[in-house]
Amino acid sequence: MKNKKYILLGLIAILLGLFVIIKFEEKQKKKIVFDRSISDIYYASDFALTTNSILIFDNKNLYFCDKDGSFAKVLNLKEKNVDVFFVNNYAFLYDKDINKVYQYRDTGEYIATIPLKEELYNISYKNKEIIFHLKTKDKEEL
Repeated sequence: MKNKKYILLGLIAILLGLFVIIKFEEKQKKKIVFDRSISDIYYASDFALTTNSILIFDNKNLYFCDKDGSFAKVLNLKEKNVDVFFVNNYAFLYDKDINKVYQYRDTGEYIATIPLKEELYNISYKNKEIIFHLKTKDKEEL
């Protein structure tokens, strides 16, 4: 009976030792990396993660960053009264003063300028179509 107890205690000690060794090795493999590549942005009012990049808007600039966080392009918008909309893999800048929308790819490439007759309320993406939601005092349009 005593031999069985010692054998059982020995097996438990061996299993416990293996468990501790495995957990210790797992901890050693983990590495925490502090990335400061986009630390120039102190306040982001909006952002989007797209297929190719990270888009960040801070009310003064629109930053196009690659997936690593490195700046690919920066649009300076300090003197403009703009709203930004991130839809699918596009960034839309709505200039309220002149009622125009500027469309950019997520890589920072300019695509088009779209003049509007009414005020822009929202932009969405459904069934491979980009939808502009426009508002006036009396009506709304899509």
